[in-house]
Amino acid sequence: MAENSPSPAPTTDSFLSRLDALEASLVSSLHAQFEMVRKSLKAGEKKEYSNAAAAAAVEVQHVHPNDMSCLERLEETGKKFLRKIREDLHPFFSRRFEIDLGFLLEQGIGEAVRAFRAVEAEILREALSEFLSGASNGETLRLYLKVGADVNGLVECKTALIRAVIAANMAAVEMLVEDGADLEGKVGVLPEGGIQLTQSVQGGGTLFTGDTALIVACRLRRWVIVKYLVAKGANVEACDWEDKQVLEIACEAAEGELDAAPPDMSGGWRLSYDPQNGNTEVRSAVSDALKELVMGTSDVADIRISVRPHSFGDTLVHFFSWHEFEGLVLLCLSKGVQIDYPDSAGYTPLHNAAARAKPASVEFLIANGADFNRREEVSNGTALTLLLSITMFDPLTKEPSFISSVLKVLEILLDRGVDVNARGGQGNTALHEAARWGVAEVVRFLIDRGADLQAPNTVGETPLAMASNADHEVSPEVVELLRVPTTN
Repeated sequence: MAENSPSPAPTTDSFLSRLDALEASLVSSLHAQFEMVRKSLKAGEKKEYSNAAAAAAVEVQHVHPNDMSCLERLEETGKKFLRKIREDLHPFFSRRFEIDLGFLLEQGIGEAVRAFRAVEAEILREALSEFLSGASNGETLRLYLKVGADVNGLVECKTALIRAVIAANMAAVEMLVEDGADLEGKVGVLPEGGIQLTQSVQGGGTLFTGDTALIVACRLRRWVIVKYLVAKGANVEACDWEDKQVLEIACEAAEGELDAAPPDMSGGWRLSYDPQNGNTEVRSAVSDALKELVMGTSDVADIRISVRPHSFGDTLVHFFSWHEFEGLVLLCLSKGVQIDYPDSAGYTPLHNAAARAKPASVEFLIANGADFNRREEVSNGTALTLLLSITMFDPLTKEPSFISSVLKVLEILLDRGVDVNARGGQGNTALHEAARWGVAEVVRFLIDRGADLQAPNTVGETPLAMASNADHEVSPEVVELLRVPTTN
């Protein structure tokens, strides 16, 4: 049995024959439809004329508004149709023509040609997509930019620059910016709530109506691109649909990258989060980008961010000290952010650092003017009482490393002159809280520094009574330490 032979390749004549047939079919169909419209319209005019008074016969006849709307839609359809034809023919022509623009550019004519922006946004998008996907080396994209392309037109609600930012393609971003792309071009109208990018797009993210390229770069954590756009003059004080400034958006995005671990048992205090054990490359990229945004933002003192559960109205000093970016804290202080300004719950950056038992941060903030005696507004506690009252039943708080950090913070505060018997929530002293926690080393340290064994809280409990009434077992060693020595 003979094998089936492959179909012969189409000839040029057969190609041209099909092309001619398609042209004739399109022209014939359009002509027939348009003739029907003309005849229908004229027939209507004759009927109206026969019924009109002779005096009105010479008046100009008008079409119905719905008919006019139909024509306008038809015109728009025609534009889209022709645009689609050009797009479909683009591969045909691109394989056959190579334009050397060197002479035109040397004579200054090239810029005049570019000014027409002859390459439409849809066609530019196709070449850009091929480059972003790696399907091409970008030669077609460069050619379009050289002859003049509509780099600012919206295709699927995105400019070419925003599309390049989403793809995290620095080369494409640079090409478009150097070509004159509008840095303030915005995402077009999207459904309410924005559109969610897939995880395959460099980690996903959400776009919102009105986002600029810089805002998109911040949302998607494109930190190198953020720095580049700022250096090129992007407006760092642009706002999104919620009236959030770029810097605020960037901090919110950075939070999820700097502290990406799942929630721990300490709630919003994140006792398990150690910034210094984070990815150094990520921290460096985030710090560099945020520094540029801080430097370019005129009134950083008014910026408030809410990035964690139970954390609302943080200043930039709250945010940067939480993540232990000391250089950025100093930069914000130099730009007028107050070191003791409280968040919406009344906590200062020092309160946060003490509650989380971060000795280096506590030392740094106090050295730069933080008030270690200031009381927070939730329980009227100080840094000292907060240190021993936050989430004492998180398993982490019984680990030797955490206990060591608590002792270091206690030493820093008491060496600065903090009253060891200062009272916090419910009239508890630090020793009350330590007694409830049940860590012997901490109880002993406070007693050695002068803590009052007999100080009652608002319900009359002494530290010993607090330990005895705890809802967990307190070691005999702690109980013995809390007993008031008897005198002979």
